[in-house]
Amino acid sequence: MADKSSHDGIWGRLLRLFRPPWTAREARETAEMRRRYEFIVNTSDDFMSIISRGFRYEAVNEAYCRATGNKREDVIGRTVDELWGEETFRNTIKNHLEACFTGRVVQYEEWFQFGGRSRRCFHVSYYPYRDEEGVVTHAVVISHDITERVRAEEERTLLVSAVDQAAESILITDAEGTIQYVNPFTERVTGYTRAELIGQNPRLLKSGRQDGKFYEHFWRTIEGGDVWRGHFVNKTKEGNFFEEEAVVFPVRDASGEVVNYVAVKRDVSEQMALEDQLRQAQKMEAIGQLAGGVAHDFNNLLMIIMNGALFVKDALPPTSTGQGDLADVINAGKRASALTRQLLAFSRRQTLVPQVTDLNGVVVGVEKMLTRLIGENIVLTTKIDETPCMAEVDVGQVEQVIVNMVVNARDAMPDGGRITVETMHATRSQEDVKRFLQVAEPANAGRYVGFAVSDTGEGMDKETMSHIFEPFFTTKELGRGTGLGLSTVYGIVKQHGGHVSVYSEQGLGTTFKVYLPELTEEAGAEEVEEGQAEQTAPRGHETIFLVEDEPAVRRMGVRMLRDLGYVVIEAGNGEEALQVAESYVGNIHLLLTDIVMPGMTGKQLADQITVMRPGVKVIYASGYPEAHLQRHGVLDSRCILLPKPFVMAQMAHKLREVLDADDE
Repeated sequence: MADKSSHDGIWGRLLRLFRPPWTAREARETAEMRRRYEFIVNTSDDFMSIISRGFRYEAVNEAYCRATGNKREDVIGRTVDELWGEETFRNTIKNHLEACFTGRVVQYEEWFQFGGRSRRCFHVSYYPYRDEEGVVTHAVVISHDITERVRAEEERTLLVSAVDQAAESILITDAEGTIQYVNPFTERVTGYTRAELIGQNPRLLKSGRQDGKFYEHFWRTIEGGDVWRGHFVNKTKEGNFFEEEAVVFPVRDASGEVVNYVAVKRDVSEQMALEDQLRQAQKMEAIGQLAGGVAHDFNNLLMIIMNGALFVKDALPPTSTGQGDLADVINAGKRASALTRQLLAFSRRQTLVPQVTDLNGVVVGVEKMLTRLIGENIVLTTKIDETPCMAEVDVGQVEQVIVNMVVNARDAMPDGGRITVETMHATRSQEDVKRFLQVAEPANAGRYVGFAVSDTGEGMDKETMSHIFEPFFTTKELGRGTGLGLSTVYGIVKQHGGHVSVYSEQGLGTTFKVYLPELTEEAGAEEVEEGQAEQTAPRGHETIFLVEDEPAVRRMGVRMLRDLGYVVIEAGNGEEALQVAESYVGNIHLLLTDIVMPGMTGKQLADQITVMRPGVKVIYASGYPEAHLQRHGVLDSRCILLPKPFVMAQMAHKLREVLDADDE
């Protein structure tokens, strides 16, 4: 064990190692100066020790002793492995010491635990100490406790990671409202990149849907130091509106001064759409209950009126002038009875006589009657599915649905046109019902059969479409129609456990689709197979260019494609798509585009992109039937169509079918 004089000598050499240049002359170093430096070493919170080439402690400061719980005399003279254990010495300390003894400064961070104390993190530095001849004789080890800093950095990293991965928009501004930070979800919702948003004012997102008073109240609240909670209608970079529930609050510094504002916002656009759908369903249900009640009571009155009129008519002489009046009353009663039957159909209270039926046969059976109904200036075409469309239905009621839909289509084309009636098989998932089908109320997922009626009329806007199933709603002039045709369709289909969807664009006509539960003895097994098909959907790695003008549909499409392994680029319209196609540096293997888009159709877009990038394959997606699109000249027979709505497995198989076509 080293004696005190050698200990003082080591410290003296250590002090010379750390002395500033103005103390370079050793001859002027006094005992008082040495005492001061020893005081600094021993009052430091950093752990300091001096270790010889034999890995033996020759000096430690008081901080070292406090941390390890050892007395100085119990440490000096012992080897590192004796004090720390053979395993720690071999795995951690030995390599650093050996590196130091070669003349290198070694620094690293390490977590240590002393006795029963909590784990602490240290920044450890090994400094080579040389004697007067320049030979490294000792290692000076200084350990600085950085636990609090490391933990603060870990907390900050965790916080930043949580904020970056949050499924809500988080935006931070300075006191003047200039954006300083946005998380990735904000980029996804708004369409702006972080670089485009930082340095801007949040007014960049204003939609114009909320007036100046709204924003005055907003700023008055947060500038007063209060938390603001409310609803924003904002606009994306592409110009699409979206709705957010937001909480905005001020952040103060240590002096209480407001230095930042933080906004946490949740995109509720889809939720609001679903709420609108629910309100529509509730409204339809309430109207249905009212209509059913009125029809039921009115039928009772009609029984009295019509039978009473018949009794009186029979009692009067055939030559009585009252015979004609009573005949008019009876005929009016019959017409009123027909109206009540339509109201009962809408309210789903008429009596059904279901039977197992092939819908193909139903359509064929009413074709001649439909031809007589529509007139000579309209061409009727039927397209029958190759396989039976089996369902358990009231044939008379289903015939009425087809007739009402065809008559509605006829009235939408006063100058003539074409009506197509076609049967079909379909599988509807919950995502279909939520995102793609404009249904009047929630519908169950599953396997369906049904029929579609398409016309080449002027189509409808979204406001009109939101009312078409309501009783007595009509766009026809006064005296032409009661407004009960489609409400009757709605009621009959709902009573059969099915649902109705409508797809329409102004200038391109309308397609109504009726889905009825498929009847099959192997339904259960087929449902399992469908689920398996969803799980075993073929994957790919190619680059798919998705062009779709509806943001919610586009987001779903991007998600499905990426889940299948594809690289995805996207655009919201034809003009944007051409710019992306021109600037994208990689290969584009396939264009998956909607057909009906504002400004440029999918076919026009595909024609330009295939010239720009020869070899790109194309799949079109649409809610219109293929024959309907071909008649309008939007699509030709060589084009490949993926009908909307589609599930991921259907899309996956169609993609592989087209992408692998040349390899077969």
